[in-house]
Amino acid sequence: MIYSSSESAHQDESNDNSDHYETFANLYGKLTTEKFCSSLINLNSKTELAPSNILISTKIKDYIKCNSYEKIQCLYSELKLTEQEKQDLEFTLQIYTYFCGSLIFLDDYSLVQKVFVKIQISCDSLIELLYYISKKAGNIPICYWCDVNN
Repeated sequence: MIYSSSESAHQDESNDNSDHYETFANLYGKLTTEKFCSSLINLNSKTELAPSNILISTKIKDYIKCNSYEKIQCLYSELKLTEQEKQDLEFTLQIYTYFCGSLIFLDDYSLVQKVFVKIQISCDSLIELLYYISKKAGNIPICYWCDVNN
């Protein structure tokens, strides 16, 4: 499904499509926008789940890549993770499909209150400034604007 905000898609109020999604076939060749893109909707109204004292460079424990654009985001934790927590996190990162601005764990997951990612981020956001300050292993030089290495 593709999101659409084309005039023709919204003129028919009888259409029971409250999520503003249309099939590719219905939208092919028509002008669309990202107005209803789920990762961009209400970015500013999203409240960070992590306490603000955790979202600092010394609390960066790892990195995660967005599945759409492979943009690197920082993973934060207040305390040092135990070996078991590190293994759980590594396993989760291997199997999880992450998108900018989304949560990384379900509500009942053991690390949900220990490891955080910023949710006030979209795929259009610039790289987090804290990424460049972090001394965490795996921190490679990438472009602030486009996330390209070197």
